Amino acid sequence: EKTQLSVDGSTPHSGPTDASVNVVEFYDYGCPACANFKSVIETSLLDFENDVVVYYKQFPLPGHTDSPGAAQAALAANKQGKFKEMHDLLFANQHSHKMADLKGYAGQIGLDVAQWEKDFPEFSSKVEGDRGEGKKAKVTSTPVIFIDGLRYEGPAHPKYFTMWLEEALAGAI
Repeated sequence: EKTQLSVDGSTPHSGPTDASVNVVEFYDYGCPACANFKSVIETSLLDFENDVVVYYKQFPLPGHTDSPGAAQAALAANKQGKFKEMHDLLFANQHSHKMADLKGYAGQIGLDVAQWEKDFPEFSSKVEGDRGEGKKAKVTSTPVIFIDGLRYEGPAHPKYFTMWLEEALAGAI
C-alpha cells in the first residue's frame, strides 16, 4: 500500500526534484541505525544521481532529548543552502547535539551564525510537522524510508536498497 507524503520547497533534499523516483526518509540524528542507513543511501545513489531524489524528514524519537534541536539545526542550515554539510556533521557527531555543539557546527560549515541562531527557533514547527506526518504514515521508529510511496522493507545494505531503486525506475513499484 502506497503512502502519500508531502514534499515542497521547504523539505531538504538531494538530487533533482524532477527525478523519476522519489525517496522520503524519516530519521533521527541521534539514532545509530539512521547513521548506518545514511551510508547505504549515499552508496546506492551513486548509480542514480539524475534519477532519484531523496527528501529528508525529521522524526526525533522521544528518548533522544537533543534530537529535536539537531533537526532544527539542520533545517536552519538548509535555509542558508548548507543542509548536507550540517546533516553530515550531525551524524558524524551523534553524541554531541547540545546547543553549543550545534552553534559550533554552524560556524564550522561557514554559515552566518547570527542568522542561523535567529532562524533556529522557527524550525521547531517544521520538525513537529514532519514528525506528525511520519506518525500519520505509521512511522514509529527510525529510519523509515519510502520509495515512491512504498515503505522499504529490505535490509540496511546498498545491494538491496539499489534493487528497490531499480524496481522503482522500471515502474514496478
